[in-house]
Amino acid sequence: MNDLITDPKLISAMEELGRGLKSPSDLARLSREILKITVQASLNTEMDDHIGYTKHSPDGYNSGNSRNGYNRKTLKGLNCYCQVFTTDVLYNRYNYATDITYTHIHLNYFILINKHVSPALSIPPKMTASLTNLEKIVREAGSIALSHYKNLEHLKITQKSPRDFVTEADIAVESYLKETLSKQFPQFGFWGEESGQSENQASRWVVDPIDGTHSFSKGQYFWAVSVALEVNQEIMLGAVYAPALNDYYCAEKNKGAWKNGVPISVSTEQVLSSAMVATGFACIRSYLKENNLQRFCRIAEQTTGQRRFGSAALDLCMVADGQVDAFWEQELNLYDIAAGALIAAEAGATITDFKGNKGVFPKQILATNGRIFEQILSLM
Repeated sequence: MNDLITDPKLISAMEELGRGLKSPSDLARLSREILKITVQASLNTEMDDHIGYTKHSPDGYNSGNSRNGYNRKTLKGLNCYCQVFTTDVLYNRYNYATDITYTHIHLNYFILINKHVSPALSIPPKMTASLTNLEKIVREAGSIALSHYKNLEHLKITQKSPRDFVTEADIAVESYLKETLSKQFPQFGFWGEESGQSENQASRWVVDPIDGTHSFSKGQYFWAVSVALEVNQEIMLGAVYAPALNDYYCAEKNKGAWKNGVPISVSTEQVLSSAMVATGFACIRSYLKENNLQRFCRIAEQTTGQRRFGSAALDLCMVADGQVDAFWEQELNLYDIAAGALIAAEAGATITDFKGNKGVFPKQILATNGRIFEQILSLM
């Protein structure tokens, strides 16, 4: 193996791998380069570019492809490193089912080489995304926001549009989240309100660094850091942290929802006339003629309490926590509601559009405790 490590093509491919891959096509290209070099060096023979693979082969290659010239027994001897681990890595790195066709023989050879190369060429370890790992990151993001919140007299504010603002706190929080999440979880892309979308959007972090920026800039308490993990259009993890309130909400798909470590669930209110509801007016900020005013008046006449907190992420968490019985708003973006919608759903809420279609619809979202769903839906 020592001669193999000095191969300049191999070193170049490994360095590129260490800098992070941008797409499945990069993985396929580097895999072919590294596999070809390692097999040729190990077996001291030539291998052409037509290497066959199949996800059905337990040895991670297509033994029926005569062009590679190696039988199952020969490659099996070389391909004995971390097969289960590697298949899992490939799936989690890009989350495309078809990527399993880039079989585990690829990363088996990366690992084989990595056992002998210098630390500078080592593949950085990838963490598994979990609520535990995410909480530390989101709380740190909240601390960054809070440091700006405590010094509002010096806060720099920029107007993105006539009724939309961004502060230096938004930028700082998103910059931290983007850098940290991308470094610890390179298998996922990133979509932030301020920086936009990275290249890999099939599986991604969806981030609103400060949901409720205007409230934040005025010294109010209802604003939050919102982070969600979306995999193949399904929200899998969500965290909403309100530092000024010291409330941390989180959820994992099919596992439940928590506030400050305690399980939460929606309210038991069954009558709309006794309900407390929340809404927002992003549609007015966007100058929509078909806005929320008439809908609000209809519902306000039929309910006991109405609230406007200024953060859709927190509105959804309050539905989850039973503090309000329903929330609706229109003309939002996915990063406003992704985490909150999962938290509400895992706490037992119904999540639909204004016609009752189940799902997360940023342009029309209705979240209820389920018990008053039909009653409020008729007023939408």
